[in-house]
Amino acid sequence: EPLELHGILNGTTLYILQEMERGRTYAEALSEAQRLGYAEADPSLDVEGIDAAHKLTLLARLLVDPGFPFAEVEAQGIARLTPEVLRAAEARGERVRLVASLYGQGGRWRARVAPVRLPQDHPLARARGNALYVRARPLGEAFVAGPGAGGEATASGLFADLLRLLSGAPGHLPAPRVRPPLAEGSPWPGVE
Repeated sequence: EPLELHGILNGTTLYILQEMERGRTYAEALSEAQRLGYAEADPSLDVEGIDAAHKLTLLARLLVDPGFPFAEVEAQGIARLTPEVLRAAEARGERVRLVASLYGQGGRWRARVAPVRLPQDHPLARARGNALYVRARPLGEAFVAGPGAGGEATASGLFADLLRLLSGAPGHLPAPRVRPPLAEGSPWPGVE
């Protein structure tokens, strides 16, 4: 039974934030991400958190409610962040990451994508690609990570899916039953 999940679901925004931590401006980091092929010519779906919100909706539909509406995901992007904000977080022992969260609140599931402050030693703060932290019963806590942005990461994922389908493995899982949250949770502090 899922209790909560938090993840870095967009490698482009992770790359931009990591470059800003190195002192680049948002515009410089975005331009470099586009040059490297990580970001589209129109990066708005990535940097506004919409891509991560779509992925979070899919996770919610697979794990807790097959009808979970995309409109229920609160999304906030990274465009307003500055290197100064990231340096201030670092001085407090934190890192800012665009985190997608699914958690129980008020007896229902909440979904949010936003820049949040994480302790520097948290696995999501240290991730170098896409990552997912899950807390569930009876599993406990689990953390998985993999490649993030770019053509190679996307191509390898598509290739793996294609091989699975060609092998005769089922291409989908049965729809989950709607599961009410078993615990109250909340995301990490946002970035002011």
